[in-house]
Amino acid sequence: MSKKESGELPTDWIQRKLMALRRQEEEAGMWPPTADQLAIDLALQAQGPEIEEKDDEMLSIVVDDALAGHDIARLYPIFYAKMIANSRLYEAFIDAVEMLEADQNDMLEPLPQPPRRDLPFLRTRTAYTPQISQSKKGGWRITWELMQNQLHELWFPDSGAVYRYGRSLLEDESLILIHDEITVAEQVLELLLEAIWPVEQPEILRLQVMVAAEQTAVSPLRAHIHWGDYSATAALDVYGRAHFPDAPLNVILDADGRLPTNTLQLILEQS
Repeated sequence: MSKKESGELPTDWIQRKLMALRRQEEEAGMWPPTADQLAIDLALQAQGPEIEEKDDEMLSIVVDDALAGHDIARLYPIFYAKMIANSRLYEAFIDAVEMLEADQNDMLEPLPQPPRRDLPFLRTRTAYTPQISQSKKGGWRITWELMQNQLHELWFPDSGAVYRYGRSLLEDESLILIHDEITVAEQVLELLLEAIWPVEQPEILRLQVMVAAEQTAVSPLRAHIHWGDYSATAALDVYGRAHFPDAPLNVILDADGRLPTNTLQLILEQS
C-alpha cells in the first residue's frame, strides 16, 4: 500500500516501512551496523524543516478560515501545498484546529449569582400624607413625617434587627427615604429625600433633597430636616438640589445598630 492510499502522515509512513525493512533484514542476517543511523536520518528528513515565523503567521490565518468553513485549498493554494509537503506544518495545523474546536465546544460554567438584594423601596412608593399650609402672601409649607415603623421597613427590608451589616464594601449605598409627588399653589412638585452611606466614611450619612417642577421654575426653596437629635436646614440651588450637613450615624442609630423610636420630619417651604 502506498503512502497516499494509507492516508498516513509522511513521517509515520516512512517509519513503518523502515521498521518492516529492518525486521526482514535482521531475520536474514543482512542488517548492517550503519543502517540504524540511516533510518534516523531518513525519519528526520521526512519530518520536514522547522516552521518559519512567516509560516506561523500564515498558519493562524489559515486555521481561522478553516474553522469558519472556507475552502483553504482554494483560498491559499501555495501555502496549502507547502503545508501538505511539510509534516511539521501539517501537524501544527491539525493540532491548532482540534484545540480551537474543543475550546468552542466546551461549555463554560456559569458564574455564581450574587445574593439578590431586597430593596422594595426602589419598586414601590410609600403612601405619604403630607401636611400643606399656605400664607396670605403666597408662600407655602409642606411637611412630611415618617414614623418609626416606616423607617424600620426602609432600613431593614429583610426584617432583620441590625442595619445592613451585609452591605457592599465597594460602593456607596443609597436609601430613598421619601419620594413623593404633590400639588401646591397650582404647581406639581416631585420630591426626593435620599440618604447615602459612603464607603470611605461609614460613620456618617449624607442626606440630600431634590425637587423637580412639572411646569415652570419654582421660586427659591428651603428644606428643614429633623431626625431624632439631628436637625439641619439647607437652601435649594437653581437646579432644585440641597445637601444637608453630614449626619453622624450614631445619632441615627443606637449603640446596637438599631433604630430608636424617632420620627423623621422633612419640611419644604417657599417664603
